[in-house]
Amino acid sequence: LIDRPDLRAWRRPHAANPALYEYRGFGEHPDVSAVDVLLSQVDIEYRKKWDAYVIQLDLEKKEGDTETLYWSVKYPFPMASRDYVFQRRVVVDEAQQRLLVVGRACAMDTRPEVKKMVRVVDYHAVLLITSTSGDLHAPGMRYELLYFDDPRGSIPSAVLNWATRTLVPAMHTQVAKAAREYAGQTTWAD
Repeated sequence: LIDRPDLRAWRRPHAANPALYEYRGFGEHPDVSAVDVLLSQVDIEYRKKWDAYVIQLDLEKKEGDTETLYWSVKYPFPMASRDYVFQRRVVVDEAQQRLLVVGRACAMDTRPEVKKMVRVVDYHAVLLITSTSGDLHAPGMRYELLYFDDPRGSIPSAVLNWATRTLVPAMHTQVAKAAREYAGQTTWAD
């Protein structure tokens, strides 16, 4: 779907439902650190500031290193906006210079479905961020993303292809910009 030096993405039919697709992408940013990319993704208040697609993003509960979040997302016309209730876990492997973010949809009674939103109930994502410089805090990182969600609706293939070819590169650029602006705002211990 996308084949550029800094970004590659493709899709394959989902194993459990071949009518749907699972997406895989690789990206690279030589001028931002792995830590700043991670923190700009998982800092809820900061994500609300830089991500124009966020309607609402709330931490519902935290148990150990697992967070349960509610996230409503503005989808481009003609698609309806979506909302997610999901669990997220971040794993830091400093020895291997890797950061891992795993998310999976879950149910939560305190967040019933919202009218005019499509609740995504089948979702998973795995984001692996690695340092290319040998230091998670120094500029130079790449990522690999494996992503699936069931949009619960009939979205024409042409619309999906357009969204992937347009929105994925835009988000790739926006994430790097957010990480650059986030750099130095907090420390790793925060």
